[in-house]
Amino acid sequence: MEFISKRKILNSEEQNRLAHWLLANSNNGRCNDRAQKEAASMFGIGRRTVRRFWSKTKEKIQSGAPVIFSSSRKGVIHKDRMQVDVEKVKSLSILERSTIRKMAVKLGVSKSLLGNWIKRKELRPHTNAIKPLLTDVNKIARMKYCLSNVVYDATMARPQFSADGQELFDGKIGIFPFTTVIPAIKEKWPKSAGIKHIIIQQDNARPHFNKDDPDFIVAANSDGFKIDLVCQPANSPDLNVNDLGFFRAIQSLQDDKMATTVEGLVQNVVTSFQELSSVTLNNVFLTLQGCLTEIMQAKGSNDYKIPHLNKARLLRLRMLPECIQVDEELLKDSLQHVLQFEKDVGTSYDIGALMVHFGFN
Repeated sequence: MEFISKRKILNSEEQNRLAHWLLANSNNGRCNDRAQKEAASMFGIGRRTVRRFWSKTKEKIQSGAPVIFSSSRKGVIHKDRMQVDVEKVKSLSILERSTIRKMAVKLGVSKSLLGNWIKRKELRPHTNAIKPLLTDVNKIARMKYCLSNVVYDATMARPQFSADGQELFDGKIGIFPFTTVIPAIKEKWPKSAGIKHIIIQQDNARPHFNKDDPDFIVAANSDGFKIDLVCQPANSPDLNVNDLGFFRAIQSLQDDKMATTVEGLVQNVVTSFQELSSVTLNNVFLTLQGCLTEIMQAKGSNDYKIPHLNKARLLRLRMLPECIQVDEELLKDSLQHVLQFEKDVGTSYDIGALMVHFGFN
């Protein structure tokens, strides 16, 4: 089979270099075949192109014009490129424009095309990331929380998959009052899981359960389970799996369902929870791990961008990690930083094992 190479198109800089090279290797206004052959090999073009360029160069010299070339190629223009239907976009409701995936479905286009429109600034995305104001105490508590999760990450209730990608546990216990959480966890927890040490995380809202409640302690330490209850750091929705992405994923599903009553809305939320894939939930847990690393690098601040890990591509390649590795130097620096402050800050987060490991005791 004969190999046919594509014709190379020189940019402005290459054209000017070629013209000056030909002039430098010419003699009395003539550029011999040997020089033209060498130029064709040097610039990766055909000898016919070199001859044509030499003719243009001589024409400029004879007319007294400077030997300067500029490429006429301004980029490929696709006449069949699909354009944004502005009127159709305007007709979409706010909910229908809330995510790229949903908007692409409503417009009848692919997500990649919609992403290209945004890149070409034919559409302008809008996000409203209002972040809580953090005190120094908040920042230290956040760092201690991140460090404690380096130890306890394996106990989080995230989906579990076999080596060939088969789902073993979807990670979804259910939606119900807190009083029924522990029985539901024990019922749904996979029998194959050797670890039964579970940490339930809740925010700092007052209606939540007290970890010192006698009934909770009895229920949490029976049937071979050891269940602890911790609160996330104050002003830290980015350290809560639900706030970080789980609720957003559910909302994008339930927004497509019509509800005219409170009962209907509740049912839509429950249905959307059931429809949410374990892959999406697992991705949220990985994103949380990425946020833990970013927070430690930012010394507890929330002034960082949520990391994008290309999870979809890694999943297709079967290279999606179970957990994100943390650099030891970052852990040491974080421990040194938190130890500069009062020891009574963030005492509910156990970092003793890390301190012993790195010799801080």
